[in-house]
Amino acid sequence: MQGTVIILGEKLELGKTPDYVSFHDVAVRLCHQQCQHARHYLRPDHNPTFGDRVRWKGKIEDYHFLEIHKDDVELFVRLFEFHTAAGELADAPWRKGNG
Repeated sequence: MQGTVIILGEKLELGKTPDYVSFHDVAVRLCHQQCQHARHYLRPDHNPTFGDRVRWKGKIEDYHFLEIHKDDVELFVRLFEFHTAAGELADAPWRKGNG
């Protein structure tokens, strides 16, 4: 499926899966983070995890190919902003080289 959607003021390309967009684009353009860092919030073993609240597809290791459902992008971004604003990002174990 081809086309674009506008989410939170950003024009995002639809991915290979119908109704899904590139998680990379969401991470970089809406969360202002590298995809390799933002993807940890999809991991079930990460605290906090948003992966159980949003629909996403792909292998967490192949972060350039992750996709997130277009209707869940805003929720993911809001949750991400809330936790990073609270300083959680700076204290994440993977930022310290432990994960």
